[in-house]
Amino acid sequence: MTLTAGRFTKVCEAACWNLRAALDLIAIHSEKEVRGRQPRASLNPFTVLAAAAAWERFLADAVGASAGTGKSWPGPGHFRFDPKKDNKKLPDGRWVTPPWDPSYLNGYLRVCGVIQSGLNLTDYWEAHLAGSWWGAAPTRWRYVRYTDDPSAFEMTLKNAQYARNGAAHFALPYNAVISALSGTTGTAMLRQTPSSQGTLVLYPPCSCSSSTALSSQSPKTTAGAPNGTSPLSAWFEAIVPASNRRYPGVEFWGGRSLFRGA
Repeated sequence: MTLTAGRFTKVCEAACWNLRAALDLIAIHSEKEVRGRQPRASLNPFTVLAAAAAWERFLADAVGASAGTGKSWPGPGHFRFDPKKDNKKLPDGRWVTPPWDPSYLNGYLRVCGVIQSGLNLTDYWEAHLAGSWWGAAPTRWRYVRYTDDPSAFEMTLKNAQYARNGAAHFALPYNAVISALSGTTGTAMLRQTPSSQGTLVLYPPCSCSSSTALSSQSPKTTAGAPNGTSPLSAWFEAIVPASNRRYPGVEFWGGRSLFRGA
């Protein structure tokens, strides 16, 4: 079975809702400018966790919605990857899971009926990635297409996986824990913990571009996806427009847009 228009719409609606949880945490964090140690800095690792979980759930829901099991689809939030079937051992001995290794993801999604022959989801990925680090802080941000620098994307995704796992199990590296407990300014959202920065600027544009790729692969799917079912682009501008009812005027990304050319 392939991903139908109606199911794809529900997957995108759920992705918007889930990603909003991470943005809510940033919005709460930035309600008032403060300096020094502050309790709100403890939100940082859980913002990372929410962003990563929204991305994982988007992929899992797309696979679940495409499954041809003969059973009715219960909707987003129910599909789980099967470690015995879905994990794969690479020639170099590493084990990978579908949400995290781009070299495996395209083939997996194709087998599951999420994408059609000839379409690679990763070809649509583009995001701001850090070019280097100054101590614990990422610097030299650059806008990268996956097709131009696959290794940079794959390294960032792997680091995001470590940050997600660390946040879930309180297994963050010592310097990240200290950074998460120290103060940050409410108006400088890109200067949270290092793991927060790299993760938060990666998942939203990947979610947008992936939903665009899925909606463009067939006229049926495109026709079945009404406006607003992909993650809302207003959330990823330098400043959310005042017309946005949930986050009017919020500056999520330290004064920069997550899109190219801004």
